[in-house]
Amino acid sequence: AFYKEDDMRLPMIALRGLVAFPNTSLQFDLKRDVSLKALNNAMENHTPIFLMPQSNPLLDEVDKGSFGTIGTIAEIKHVINLPGAVTRVLTEGKRRGRVLEFEQFSPYISVEIEEVDTIVSDAIAYEAVFRRAKDLASEYVKQNPKLGADIAKLLTYCDEAGAFCDMISHTLPHKYKFELIEQL
Repeated sequence: AFYKEDDMRLPMIALRGLVAFPNTSLQFDLKRDVSLKALNNAMENHTPIFLMPQSNPLLDEVDKGSFGTIGTIAEIKHVINLPGAVTRVLTEGKRRGRVLEFEQFSPYISVEIEEVDTIVSDAIAYEAVFRRAKDLASEYVKQNPKLGADIAKLLTYCDEAGAFCDMISHTLPHKYKFELIEQL
């Protein structure tokens, strides 16, 4: 069973140039000591990891101002130690989380978070935008046959806007992904 609480304290990995989304897998390499310690803590305690994109991926040292407020609660699926002190990690995003507090930055980053859901204030506008997004995605898939029929079916049958956005997010440039993860 996947770890779940209303408010959670989790180790956090600062993602450089990447954004993790729920319902998607993300593979990345870690080299920073603070990230490796966060990964080890999550694995030793059998907890998820919180994946948070850095607003400026060029920074080596981070603080509270280096992040937005929303990240992804993820399950660690696979870890491989590579030559050159690099660790490759495969994660699966589960849910969005909002940082309530940065608890520590050493020896690893730890955050208190709460799970967040999509908030709909205008159901009719929400449905219209969702239908339009599905139409555009369908056209995109038709014009890019390399994406395959499986993707087209998946997008066609998806009936929840948040999950739909999470699934298509990997096709967006980084700057749009960073903005999208902050949207509820």
